[in-house]
Amino acid sequence: MVRRIAVAVCLSIAVLGALPARALAQSASPAELSARRSKLAIYHRSMGITTWISLAATTTIGTMRYANVIGFGQPLCAQGRSPILGRSWGCGDGLRIQHLVSASFTTASYITARTLAGLMPDPAYERSPHLKLHRALSWVHLAGMVAMPILGFVTSTTDDPRARERLATAHLIVGYSTFASVTGAAALMIF
Repeated sequence: MVRRIAVAVCLSIAVLGALPARALAQSASPAELSARRSKLAIYHRSMGITTWISLAATTTIGTMRYANVIGFGQPLCAQGRSPILGRSWGCGDGLRIQHLVSASFTTASYITARTLAGLMPDPAYERSPHLKLHRALSWVHLAGMVAMPILGFVTSTTDDPRARERLATAHLIVGYSTFASVTGAAALMIF
């Protein structure tokens, strides 16, 4: 069931978002396409920056939650240890809910940025190596953005402590990898 939802989200973001751009490309002049691309690029860039900042916050909060509950060696919520943000917030629902809210906002801003990218017509000029690599990285971070909510949900609903530890570690690694690919894609367009 979860896998089917992930596939549906992936397809709707990647494929359906690109269809209007392709249809427009067949009926518009190169000047109209260039103007539309320039306008959408501004919004895409803004949403990309918003997503990057939100993903940085979500990754930071998730790392604190991981250190407290799973631990890098031993959980900070264990007896006699000092958890990040205190025992009631860091080990209770406070940090968990904060991570969930931040992750939800990140997902919404990512979907917006990805949809705007899909609506942008292809440039009439030959694509630069930066743009090609930016697009390749976009597929990497799309996979991460689909996997993270699934891993987060499965981790939070698992009762087996050993499975939870493994799933949380996978979730953390996918989070760092996704953040790295979003950062790389953004850096290519800035520099």
